[in-house]
Amino acid sequence: SDRVFLRDFLRKHHRHEPPAELHARKLHHLLNLIREKRPIFPDLHELVPALAKRYRLAVASSSNQTVIDVVLEIAGFRSYFLVTVGGDAVHQHKPDPAVYNLAVQKLGVPAVRCCAIEDSPAGITAAKAAGLTAIGLGQTGADHFARDFADVRRLLL
Repeated sequence: SDRVFLRDFLRKHHRHEPPAELHARKLHHLLNLIREKRPIFPDLHELVPALAKRYRLAVASSSNQTVIDVVLEIAGFRSYFLVTVGGDAVHQHKPDPAVYNLAVQKLGVPAVRCCAIEDSPAGITAAKAAGLTAIGLGQTGADHFARDFADVRRLLL
């Protein structure tokens, strides 16, 4: 996790600042970079609204809730997602299914009726452990494989 990494980094480099302070600085810089660079895949501007017309959407991410909120804000996607759950809302991170379990609970839909679009092996493992169908975006080991967002569109729409 990020906290473990920062603690080990500080120890290795004989730094004495609190890990929470370094984490806060890192988050501040990350949020500024996201706002400046707007790293949103163009295909999502058509895909997300189309999915929202057909499904109840949620975000279940290992990212901090603040990062999720900023990304959804700059992309103009906030209104499409009924639920967002960040990694800071759970004690265990992917591949543990906790973030998915919480998102499914908040969404009010049985896990067996939910699908996760995942771009990491840990995320695929977490989604499947929570009982969701997993679509691996550029990743194998999921229930379905998608090379790109056009494949996701074909699978879900």
